[in-house]
Amino acid sequence: PPATRIDVNIPAAVMTTYENGKIINVRRVVVGKPDAATPNLSGSFSDLILNPPWNVPQGIAEREILPKGGAYLREHDMYVDEGRVVQRPGPKASLGRVKFDMQNPHAIYLHDTPSKAAFAANERHGSHGCVRVGDAVGYARGLATASGLQSEFDAKLAKGSTGAVRLQTAMAVRLM
Repeated sequence: PPATRIDVNIPAAVMTTYENGKIINVRRVVVGKPDAATPNLSGSFSDLILNPPWNVPQGIAEREILPKGGAYLREHDMYVDEGRVVQRPGPKASLGRVKFDMQNPHAIYLHDTPSKAAFAANERHGSHGCVRVGDAVGYARGLATASGLQSEFDAKLAKGSTGAVRLQTAMAVRLM
């Protein structure tokens, strides 16, 4: 594996960051629940997406969101665009304030969440497959700072609209 990487231990729901082969950060994560398990895969990301919208996967939209009706959509700042449910960025956004835009064919990525209490639980298998990262904003700020981009990160985050910060070097990720 690359000496600088992120490893997510799915059964333990723990994320470990290595820099030049040494552990520099360990944090709790929330991973996929048994019926929507986080897959084993490898990928990487260069972009930190700030204030991301959530393009709800069709299956989740059909099973869990659309049956609840228009009032639910409005309450959760969602709308339907060309048959797809989208959640606007903001304090209720399921992806929180930052998404680590990992490239892979499964649309699985690491992201923030407004549900912070889940990180204190011993059982942290509760997502639809993506990896929710504890203190994701602080973690992303650290990555941006290491790339000399902290002021750009902070300015775009504070703006509240969707924006991206591109890291100098792609970060490898292994979900295992």
